[in-house]
Amino acid sequence: MKLTALRLSIAAATMLAAASTASAQKLTAEIPFAFEVSGVRMQPGSYSVTWPSSGTSTRLVRIYNESDRRAVAAIPLSASTPLWPEAKRPALTFACADGRCTLAAMRDSSATSYRFPIPKGGEMHIATILLRPDRGE
Repeated sequence: MKLTALRLSIAAATMLAAASTASAQKLTAEIPFAFEVSGVRMQPGSYSVTWPSSGTSTRLVRIYNESDRRAVAAIPLSASTPLWPEAKRPALTFACADGRCTLAAMRDSSATSYRFPIPKGGEMHIATILLRPDRGE
């Protein structure tokens, strides 16, 4: 419990610092199924996804449920940009097994891919949700 509280505190502080010092990319998506990210279960709904621009070292991703007004922060395990990007559409990729989906990866508008930790085991299938620019920008 203490470790979880510490992680959330660090994530919140990092998110606040990133929001105040860096411009951010913000996209939206309709996610029609429940999923997990950073160990937190999120419900289906309209989400905004925000992460710092590529010029910053912070890679904290904020996923916000617009209807529940609930956010979760996630730190990618890795980020990679292909030399010749084929797919430039921003997207969220989920790994689903046994009726549970977990955020596995995200691709931003520059084709950079971010990978997140996923549970092991079971027969996995992949669900991809395209992101679109936020109408408020």
